[in-house]
Amino acid sequence: DAGANTGYTTLFFKKIFPSAHIISIEPEENNYRVLRDTITRNDLKNTIATKSALWGTTESLAIDKTFRDERAWAFRVKPTQESLVNNEGVSGITVRELINKFDALYIDVLKIDIEGGEESVFRNAQEVASFLPHVRYLAIEIHDETHMRPNIYDLLTKHGFSYFESGELTIARNMKFAHQDAHS
Repeated sequence: DAGANTGYTTLFFKKIFPSAHIISIEPEENNYRVLRDTITRNDLKNTIATKSALWGTTESLAIDKTFRDERAWAFRVKPTQESLVNNEGVSGITVRELINKFDALYIDVLKIDIEGGEESVFRNAQEVASFLPHVRYLAIEIHDETHMRPNIYDLLTKHGFSYFESGELTIARNMKFAHQDAHS
């Protein structure tokens, strides 16, 4: 759950898939504290909150609260040369690093709503090739300010995904797993 905010999607996933292992990624300190509280208060087993930002590299990132209408939910991260002090920033983490860190063979559902950060995640085709084949389903909000929609759709097609738009989300299915899914 990349861009977990305070944990609404995490709660939804746990209600639908109670035995799922969920990694909730949230970079903003206040949201992260509420996310951890949400996980604790709801006794969500096999759910991990990590204070980082899904990104295309492992660089230092600063919180930028000037995105869109500048409301609390509308922030993004951006690269910074400054050290991460006083909880003012976070480290970027790649999907490949998450797969390695948690020793996952694949990700059943990868939800990405990271306010334009998808540009960094999908910028490097080689990095995308290292993780996308391990994803069964992708639910991503593509922010058109990034002009990445055609690139992301090309990468999804290249890696054997079918996809459609549903409201603000693009829902993609890795057809490599379609036969397995039909028999589960």
